[in-house]
Amino acid sequence: MRVRDFFLLTLVCLIWAFNNVLSKIIVDNWAIPPLFYAALRFAVVALVMLPWLWPIPRPAWRILLIALLMGGGNFALLFIALQTASPSATAIILQLGVPFTILLSVLMLGERIHWRRGLGIGLTLLGVLIVTWRPEGFSLSAGLGFVVAAAFAGSAGAVLMKQVEDVTPFRFQAWVGFVSIIVLGIGSALFEEGHIAAATAVGWPFAIAVLFTGLSYRSALTRPIII
Repeated sequence: MRVRDFFLLTLVCLIWAFNNVLSKIIVDNWAIPPLFYAALRFAVVALVMLPWLWPIPRPAWRILLIALLMGGGNFALLFIALQTASPSATAIILQLGVPFTILLSVLMLGERIHWRRGLGIGLTLLGVLIVTWRPEGFSLSAGLGFVVAAAFAGSAGAVLMKQVEDVTPFRFQAWVGFVSIIVLGIGSALFEEGHIAAATAVGWPFAIAVLFTGLSYRSALTRPIII
């Protein structure tokens, strides 16, 4: 790996780390409804990537499903989790996405697991067990349970993405944002209330936070694909 690529990937990790901490503040400290926040975040992504929306990648059903899993589904579950789970525990539990992706690749793509990958899966599971350990035994809170579901949704979307050819990162981002706005907007309207009041109470810091998290999602996920 080139030094430049290493530093770019390190920057991506730092952006995502701050992103999760900021999201925790938004949905917990500021009490912003999580689906509403996620919808606004993807609205930023969709607006920025709008020029790359058309034509829709083929097959259409696959790209729509991928967008739902990696976008709205993944982040809706993650932000719901952050209402009660800590960002540090969330970051560790999200690493389950690695073994989830590998196992789904074996089942759906016929890939083989070599001993290095097997060791990685074992270490990941060990980390999760350490996080969920309590003196009275292992306990997975409701918040961390949502994190597990978020990790699985993201992994399923990533594996499906491997079966899609000739889709540029920008077009992929555009459809993730577009599909997520619809799904999250409907979900927020049906299951949440007090959206405007909560956002107004926070004011301009919330608007800046939404812009930062939306733009950082777009840049952080696109950069590794380009590299």
